Amino acid sequence: MKLSIIIPHHNSSLLLKRLLKSIPISLKAQIIVIDDYSNENEYKSVVKLLNEFNFELYQNEGKTAGGARNTGLKYAIGDWLIFADSDDFFTNNLTTLFNKYVKSSADIIFFNISSQISETGERAHRDIHIKSLITNYKKTKDERYLRCMYLTPWGKMYKRSFIEKNKIKYEERLAGNDMWFAVRSGVEAKNIEVDEHELYICTVSSGSITTIISKDRYEAKFQATLRTNNYLRAHGCNKFQVSVLYFIAKAKQFGIYYLLHILKECSKNKSNLFIGLEKILHYRQVLEDRQNPTYSKKS
Repeated sequence: MKLSIIIPHHNSSLLLKRLLKSIPISLKAQIIVIDDYSNENEYKSVVKLLNEFNFELYQNEGKTAGGARNTGLKYAIGDWLIFADSDDFFTNNLTTLFNKYVKSSADIIFFNISSQISETGERAHRDIHIKSLITNYKKTKDERYLRCMYLTPWGKMYKRSFIEKNKIKYEERLAGNDMWFAVRSGVEAKNIEVDEHELYICTVSSGSITTIISKDRYEAKFQATLRTNNYLRAHGCNKFQVSVLYFIAKAKQFGIYYLLHILKECSKNKSNLFIGLEKILHYRQVLEDRQNPTYSKKS
């Protein structure tokens, strides 16, 4: 088995079907779907998809989407790993790009991505950050733009032996659980390759985790950011830390005491408040990249 594709799923069976359709049968991949505590009807719909598509279905053995991905890692047998969210899908380049790198000696292959609004297919903005990282890498030849700042699990191919040897797992968090996996794998990979072609299409959907503002999710993402930055500083990658200015700017929506909590945590973790300062002039775009406000709703 050359490739395992790991897909956590939660109450999105119709979108999961779209994703499964985007995986060519000729790829002969091990497709692993891990149901992350969907409601009964949605789970039954996923089971029905087994009649149309060849995939393995497991229940989340953890508590969050991070636990679901870890469950997928447990059952993966492919030489290479690719992660996908159930509401996203692959480009037509999937087979071509996989075959191009299947014999690579690299630990991770980084690809470009695209983005669209799930309901309409219109162009969205979630790929802007990834595209900028690839542009910066091309200009500077500094791999750290990708190793340290490409903080999503999708859009990449991981060598399974590398992940297992280094015991790299996802965190159990409500949000931001993928940052730790992405930064550890990126920093610790001995060799990487970069391809400008788009492998993956991430989507923006009303009500998705990336568009819901809630205190618990906000705090989880904040703590994940602090841990990621501490790790990057420990490995001499200070320049590539994640800016905490977004969390400071938006904390007041949860009250003055929560804002003081955010500031205290930043101080305790020695957060560099100057990182990302240049983005203040373009703060509206930053908020759009972080929060997808056009499709957001407060929970």
